[in-house]
Order: sequence, then structure tokens, then C-alpha cells
Amino acid sequence: MTDVVEGEVVEEEDVKGVEVVRHVPQLPAEARELSVDELMAQVEKVREIQRRVMRPGVHYGNVPGVDKPGLSKAGAETLNLTFKMAPRYRVTKTYDGGHLTVDVICELYHRLAGNFIGEGVGMCSTREEKYAYRMAARTCPVCKKEAIIKGREEYGGGWLCFKKKDGCGAKFADDSPDGIKLAQATVGKVDNDRLPDAWNTVEKMAKKRALVDAVLTATAAGDVFTQDVDEAPSGEAPADTPTPHPADSAGATPEGEAGHDPTDGAPPPLQGLDLDIKEVRDEVLELADKLGARANAEETVGNNYAKHMGEGGDGKSAHLSWLKRQRTTMRANVKEREKAAA
Repeated sequence: MTDVVEGEVVEEEDVKGVEVVRHVPQLPAEARELSVDELMAQVEKVREIQRRVMRPGVHYGNVPGVDKPGLSKAGAETLNLTFKMAPRYRVTKTYDGGHLTVDVICELYHRLAGNFIGEGVGMCSTREEKYAYRMAARTCPVCKKEAIIKGREEYGGGWLCFKKKDGCGAKFADDSPDGIKLAQATVGKVDNDRLPDAWNTVEKMAKKRALVDAVLTATAAGDVFTQDVDEAPSGEAPADTPTPHPADSAGATPEGEAGHDPTDGAPPPLQGLDLDIKEVRDEVLELADKLGARANAEETVGNNYAKHMGEGGDGKSAHLSWLKRQRTTMRANVKEREKAAA
């Protein structure tokens, strides 16, 4: 029988009185399981990064109905930098007519060691409501801008390219060829005939979803964060649906309030829900400005308004309720930041 002693092959009878040493290879540190203390330290590290490095509205945001903030792309990139992780993407694109569906697998590797750490998946498609449809509006036959409003019958009716909406001021009688076309134009929620314009956005969104999923999985940050605010479930019941104002039930429309001449160069006075929406929206944007996230807030508010108005029913009430929830969250975020800076 043979054995190995200090790297040499020897016969059994030659090793009497000699201690046989067998070397068991040691696993690298990253291959062994974490102790409970190490696991707790990792979670606490993520919490500390949230407190000291991340900013609300930039690295994470509020997800209505969820008690944890949603991790954004910027937040995921911050955790990647912290834990020295580098993403690699595997992208699959499927075209169906004008529609595009993008499936992405995001794999995370250690920047220095190169070892695999974890992965996440994400998918985005132009068949999602925000991309599959658009809000159509009447377009001015002269300047081609979506600034057309309806004149009140008591002021001659017709159609006006409203200067206050960046229009050219042209007027079109109801019985004119252009006036007839404007009356017959399709407005509101329609199929998006500009789908290729969204292809790049869809691919980036799929990659972002996969990245956030991978980071949450690899770092166990799901104990601190949840899915991005952009991925929040839809169809949530409004938290505080307001009572309609008398002006709204009386049939006033954005195209001209009763008693107001839309051709006089001044916009119709805001009433009822329109006035409430403006006041709350302005405060939300001011709060976002304090948080350094005004540009993102303007885009989010605009997209949400289009979504609510395209769903039919009491879209204004739903949008106002959504704005109030955002205002409550952002007020708390501003107070938290002011307290931390004091």
C-alpha cells in the first residue's frame, strides 16, 4: 500500500513512526456560507447606505400600498459600486408587427475576482399600456401643433389654435373644410402608431428591471427595498377620492368654461377639480425641486395624468388622489432631509 508524505510516494512499511499529513484544500472566502453575524452586517450595511448615501426621489421612491421604498436604477448602481459588482446582460428581442418585446437576463460578477454572484430577469414590451397607446389631440392645420380648443357657441363657435397652448391663433369656422376635419378628428386614447419611437425606451426599461432584480437578489437588499416605483402595481384604489365640485357636474370642460370666450387671448379660469389638481401638482413639483428630482417628477406627473385621463371615468379625481399621495410622501422626505441637515 502506498501513501503520500510531504508530496512523496512511499510504501506503507516505510512510514512507520511517521505522521502522514493529508492536505485538504480550503474553500475561498467567497465560496463559504455567511455566518449569522455576517448576514446581519450585510443587511445593516445596505441600510446604512440608504441613510447616508442614497437620496429619496433619486435612488429610491415610494411605492403606494407597500411599506418598503422601491429601488431605482440609480440605487441599484450605487449598491453595485459598493459590493464591486459588474452587470452583464443577455438580451432577446422579439418583433411582432410593429411591437417589440425585450427579455433580459442580468448577471452580476465581482469586478476584481470575476466570479458569478447572482442574476435577475426583466421584460418590457410595447404591448404594455403606457407604450401601446397614446393620447391623440386635434392638430392645427396651419402650425401642426396640438393646441386646438373649441369656441363657445355664444361666441361664434368654431375652433381656435390657442396661443396660450403655444398655438398660432388661427381660427376655423365649424362649416369650413378644416373645421369639419377638426370636428371629426379622433381624440383621446388611441393605438400608438409611433411604436418604433418607443423601442429604445423599452429595451432600456427591460435592462433596468433586470438590473434591479439582480441587485435585490444578490445583496439580499429585498429586506430593505422592493421593486422600483415605476413597477408599482396598477389599479390601486384611490386613498382619498374627493367629492366632485358643482362646476364639474355642470359640464364645464377644459376647452372653455361657461361664460368665457376662448378667443379673447386669455385661458379659461380654472375651477373645481382643475384648480385643485393645479395647486397640488405645483406643490409636488416644488417639493421635488427641494429633493433634486424635479425633472423626473415632471415626467412622472405628466405620464400619470395621461394614464388617468385615458382610463375613462372620473380620471381627474383619480389623478388628484394620486397627487395627494405623492405630496404626503414627498413632504415626509423633505422633512427627513431637513432634519438630517440640521
